[in-house]
Amino acid sequence: MAGKSPGLTGRIDSRKAALQMVKDCGNAFYVVAALNAVIAMVLTLVAVDDLSRLGDAAVYGLLGYFIREQRSRIAACLAVVFASLVVGITAANLLGFGTGTGGFNILLAVIVMLAAVRSVEATFKLQGRFSKAGSKADTGPAKSKRRLVAPLPEVVE
Repeated sequence: MAGKSPGLTGRIDSRKAALQMVKDCGNAFYVVAALNAVIAMVLTLVAVDDLSRLGDAAVYGLLGYFIREQRSRIAACLAVVFASLVVGITAANLLGFGTGTGGFNILLAVIVMLAAVRSVEATFKLQGRFSKAGSKADTGPAKSKRRLVAPLPEVVE
């Protein structure tokens, strides 16, 4: 399995695997954002006026960006909260308790939930157990450590 991504169900046992998981989870959120945007546009064209999906697309896109590019633990935790709401609303719609908002695709909601949970695991491992970069290729925008204050000058007596 050299060079292949283990996907959303692979083990996270190294920094490289955690970085790949963060990338895969961010990509999953980007795909779901694009799907929601396209569905919202199509529904708007056929005069259903369901623009709430555009809001969902924006949330998925922002979560995907902060998970993938910034490796944010906060964004990953927010993704779990948002995905839990989506799974709950979708399940309620399927059971007939829905209010008419939300989708009916429980499989997509579960995949988003899986991506959210795995992104939490990967981001926490990246900033915990695998926080030391093994090579320069592992460092990125989330790991820049610049000194914001100049060191104090030495006092000579």
